[in-house]
Amino acid sequence: MAENLDNVAIFAKMSAPMRAALAASMVDLALPAGRVLFREGDLAGGNEGLYVLREGSLTVSVKRPLGGFSVLRTIEAGEVVGVLGLVNPDAHRTATVVAGSDCRVSHLSRPAVLALTHGDPRMACAFQLVLAEQLVHDLRRVDEALRAAVTRADSGEVVHQVRPG
Repeated sequence: MAENLDNVAIFAKMSAPMRAALAASMVDLALPAGRVLFREGDLAGGNEGLYVLREGSLTVSVKRPLGGFSVLRTIEAGEVVGVLGLVNPDAHRTATVVAGSDCRVSHLSRPAVLALTHGDPRMACAFQLVLAEQLVHDLRRVDEALRAAVTRADSGEVVHQVRPG
């Protein structure tokens, strides 16, 4: 069982009992520095889900069109990664996530979410709102990156492909 979710921003609007139920359904994992959590292009799969970073930092990167990788961002403690794998298990991962330091993450699997929300419309609704807010947050971040790339391109700077993280 993972620790409580009181300090995880995306779950802040859920009731304390709902956060406790989610936390009880999570599994803690240790990731040594350099370990890959998931790779860009991998199929999310039916047991995948989201990860809450408890300690350490995760680096999110994408393959560059001409080779190599570009770091999109760093995930800090209390942030979530992997929401797409929870929402759509048939999706392919859009980025590679690597432990930038020794990390501890809590994994919430798709089967665990389905078990929690089945027959509990309040939990299902609350969780859908949490996911929607996280996806909106992610889309805003992608929009900002695209706008910055367009601005750089307008100034004559060479801009490479921009992908969501």
